[in-house]
Amino acid sequence: DFLLYSEVYRESGFHVIPCGGCREVINAVKAKKQYAKLKGIEVYGVIDRDFRVQYEIDSLATDGIFCLKVAEVENLFVVPALLKIMQEQLGCDESDLAKAEEFIKELFVAQKPAQIREAIKKELEHQLDCLIFDKQSTTTDDFTREINSNILDKINEIIAEKTAIFDGADSLDEILKVLNFKRLSTIIGDQYKLKVGEYPRRVINLLKNNPNDIKGRIIEAVKPYLPVLPDAEDIEAENNNEQECEVVEN
Repeated sequence: DFLLYSEVYRESGFHVIPCGGCREVINAVKAKKQYAKLKGIEVYGVIDRDFRVQYEIDSLATDGIFCLKVAEVENLFVVPALLKIMQEQLGCDESDLAKAEEFIKELFVAQKPAQIREAIKKELEHQLDCLIFDKQSTTTDDFTREINSNILDKINEIIAEKTAIFDGADSLDEILKVLNFKRLSTIIGDQYKLKVGEYPRRVINLLKNNPNDIKGRIIEAVKPYLPVLPDAEDIEAENNNEQECEVVEN
């Protein structure tokens, strides 16, 4: 993912720094923005979408932290356009491409109940994080009352909302936006007659070696699923500083 991000964002003038998982990226970006001596350097974060709700995504964006348009970075390796490129590069048949796409859809159906449960769990955790208890709340009854009125009353609505999101994902793009399954890019290669873990390595090798200018096609295939960061030239003009930096999830 580091190489993928580097190639995509280089043309916009950004330097990519891997710094761990989502939490580390969020902390790093927020810490930089509070450090006055680094005001001449603009830092942005790119993190997995995971099970984040839209208002959490919007809130992070105000801090310069942007979510992928797929659930996790591993899904970038299996977006439709890249699956097509790899089918061609590996000399596979159109039927192999169809099998790969069908494999993802079948995996999604099998994983859907667990995915919905995890999405509901993350939503409840987020609701608890946002809950502001009355300063006078000190007893079990006090806390129970606050939780009941602010969260439990919404539980049916939350379940219905999350179920609808996953039930409504029928295209490959919509599935990859909500499916959290980190091994997907490593096991999809079986549909192209590759060993486990070989498929993403082949993609990276094509990026590195760039045979027949394939790198440009790969970048164009994944670019629609990456967040558009503020224009580097605008940042430079505003800050009168040529150095920009992006923090990304590794």
